[in-house]
Amino acid sequence: FGRSYFQNLKLISYVENTEKKNHIIYLKASKFIPNPFLSTQKKKPRKLGRKMGVLDHVSEYFDCSHGSSKRHKSLQTVDVRVLIDCEGCERKVRNALEGMKGVRDVTIEPNAQKVTVVGYVEPNRVVARIIHRTGKRAELYPYVPYDVVAHPYASGVYDNRAPTGYVRNSEYDPHVSRLARASSTEVRYTSAFSDENASACVIM
Repeated sequence: FGRSYFQNLKLISYVENTEKKNHIIYLKASKFIPNPFLSTQKKKPRKLGRKMGVLDHVSEYFDCSHGSSKRHKSLQTVDVRVLIDCEGCERKVRNALEGMKGVRDVTIEPNAQKVTVVGYVEPNRVVARIIHRTGKRAELYPYVPYDVVAHPYASGVYDNRAPTGYVRNSEYDPHVSRLARASSTEVRYTSAFSDENASACVIM
């Protein structure tokens, strides 16, 4: 390396002296340079990325951080009541729900006017999606199988408009819910003269 080489280096003001015999170069620089030869070498940037392993894929679905305020949706089964009177209506409802984020499965029962959605979704959003995409009236399914209710013929629970084998969901109405969970004696007196009870008494 000659004198002109060091004069072209950055931070070096000028070359004071050189001793070729002893291989010594005296440099005048505005900043301390431990090794002027290293200052001319370009460092390769470090790659911060890494290959994704099994744990990386799993971490996308689970939040392992402590004290995180982010809440993940849980897997839910949402039943919606929709008027389905033809195959075209059924196809329209299915397409609207299968394209929804978080939906895993869609089951449609035309005879019961019932749509069952399984996935990481919110019930109200499912209903709003059906109304917006199909223009049909939709609501959370108000009926449940009669065998899951303690007193399916209690007043307010039995509904002659419900599909065969179904009664009104007692969880929607707190008064109905209390009656549905009542004892057999309480229900007997309460619904003895109810028009909705097929076995009710009749005053002549």
